[in-house]
Order: sequence, then structure tokens, then C-alpha cells
Amino acid sequence: MKPKLKLVRAGVRKLLNCPEVSAVVESLAAQTAQRAGDGYAAAQPHKTGQRVAVNVYPATKEAAIDNAENDTLLKVVYRA
Repeated sequence: MKPKLKLVRAGVRKLLNCPEVSAVVESLAAQTAQRAGDGYAAAQPHKTGQRVAVNVYPATKEAAIDNAENDTLLKVVYRA
């Protein structure tokens, strides 16, 4: 017989919004921007309703062109 796991929604919501998770998400975004190369940056963490999120984006025109031509961010994320 498999054990059953019941998640408490309020607890999961607290976990997804806690400062420790925010710090981990921010660190992972910074690593992703660094792996993408020069001209890429990570924004500050923000709440998206039920969780914390961070955007990684091309911060320069050259990086935007690179990303458009080579799908750099997509490749960096899926090779992680």
C-alpha cells in the first residue's frame, strides 16, 4: 500500500513565498544570466500571486540580438 501525502495549501503558499526560497530563486537566476554571457541580467525577485519569481533577460541590444538569433536563454535554461 502506498502512503498518501496530503499537502496543506496554506503551508505550501508560505513556503513558496518565504525569504529562503526567494534567495535561492535569485541565486539561480543570477547563475543563469552569468551562463548566458555578457549583456544578460536577472531582475529582482517579485511575487506573482502565489510564488516568488525572477526574470532573466537580455539587458543590452547586442544580447537581445544574440538571444533572438541563437535562443541563448532557452538553451541555457534547458542545459542546466
